[in-house]
Amino acid sequence: MTGTLWLGLLILIGSLIMELYAPDRLKEGFQSVMGKNKGAVAVTDSNSLISAQFPRRGDVSYNTEAQAYKQDGRYFADYADVQGVGFKNDFCRMIVPSSADTKSMFFACALGGTSGLATDSYRTRSVKDGFIISRDDYMRDVFGDGRDSYCRIFKGQDGTFQPMCLRAGTTKFAIKDQVDPNPPEEIELLLEFYQGCVIWLRFYDDMLDYIVNVFLQRAGGIKIAEYPPRPAVSFGLPFNGLDQFLRIGDEGDLTMGTKVMIRQIRAISVWVYFDKFTNNAHIFDFGNGAGRDNFFLGIIGKGDAVMSDVEIRSTAGCGCAAVMPDSPSGAQPVPEVPPQKLMLSTQGYLDCPEFQVTPDRLEPSRIQEPKKKEGEPQTATLLYEVWDTRLRKMQIRVSGAIPLKKWTHICITATSSDSLRPDVALYVNGVQRHVESSGFLPQPMMTSHNYIGKSNWYSDSTQYELRDELFAGNIFDLRMYESIISEGKLRKVMRWGKKLLGI
Repeated sequence: MTGTLWLGLLILIGSLIMELYAPDRLKEGFQSVMGKNKGAVAVTDSNSLISAQFPRRGDVSYNTEAQAYKQDGRYFADYADVQGVGFKNDFCRMIVPSSADTKSMFFACALGGTSGLATDSYRTRSVKDGFIISRDDYMRDVFGDGRDSYCRIFKGQDGTFQPMCLRAGTTKFAIKDQVDPNPPEEIELLLEFYQGCVIWLRFYDDMLDYIVNVFLQRAGGIKIAEYPPRPAVSFGLPFNGLDQFLRIGDEGDLTMGTKVMIRQIRAISVWVYFDKFTNNAHIFDFGNGAGRDNFFLGIIGKGDAVMSDVEIRSTAGCGCAAVMPDSPSGAQPVPEVPPQKLMLSTQGYLDCPEFQVTPDRLEPSRIQEPKKKEGEPQTATLLYEVWDTRLRKMQIRVSGAIPLKKWTHICITATSSDSLRPDVALYVNGVQRHVESSGFLPQPMMTSHNYIGKSNWYSDSTQYELRDELFAGNIFDLRMYESIISEGKLRKVMRWGKKLLGI
């Protein structure tokens, strides 16, 4: 009997050694064998020993949580290996007690092989106890100890963003964060996006500033779809064009200029989708009122004229260019009158060969009704302006730049490090459409009326003027940088946005 126990123990130890140091020798399921006898042969189940001792929990998984907690799926939620057994059977996620606020949030792992025990014993500190959260989070074996650490990008005390990780210990996560020296490729890309960024409103599935600089005030009940989190396709933040807009600032009174140095903004990037062209709609407008220290991006009027409504007159029988405008605008054609008839119909200064009691009369002119438009404009002219106090310093117009009901990427960036009068380039969908030589950067030190989806002229028009209207459509991934955006970085920004927008 003792020999049998020893034999079983040796077999178990040998299998464990094979599992840990030669996992390729043990395969789960079927393996194709190439050679004379091709086919599929059954091989040993790799999970038969170690994985069987640490099975996944059946009570906690994706969107399935212990009764006392709620999962926040906007953060990492997946299987990892924090026990260091070689299998990702520990379900890790961000949770918050059902009856508490987000300050009680923490990250925990329901360990494989602990069925019936607490699901939150392997965890971090809570937010109120100093745990820093970030939407840009991930898990991987950072320190080469076989355990997956919990990592996320956040701003350090020096103001820079770095990938910081909590090492997975024997019974819980460590308290002190350590830098990930070799983050994944997608994290490297986000780190590049963070460099020099002062405002980053992604509007993917939340309304957060990822730089943690600005506060948002919502109007008209505007909101974004937060569920399902991290959707395969985002629709951005929708604006109804009636009463919805955002007001932002980097102080509690929604002024801007303390954390975000406006005069240092050198580049702006944003995706826009117009449901319709409302009059002089502004995508964003930062300033101190109408025509005071503004820098804004928007469209002119309600879109460009529909070309099919402008009828070009036929040149048949004329032999000249058809440049005559439609009635009633400008010079209009008159009936041709031969000299003989003109003499008959003219009294006074020409001799008439015959007496005429009633002169010929031309047909009275008629003002034609303007032709009805067959459809709404399909494009709009893009407008970007920079003001200094009440003086317009720079205006850039790009005709036909904005299509109706299509996602369009707009980037405005200085092209040099000149701090006073750099050239300013405007890109539409990655194509340079305008360069303003010796242009102007935003001028004010501080602004008090900073809107997204609203013009500062919205409440400044009289009853005799066409009033600026609110933006109607969607906005996605609005960023402002203190550094220029190179064409290489612009391409990366667009690829990242297209992937999330599904275009």
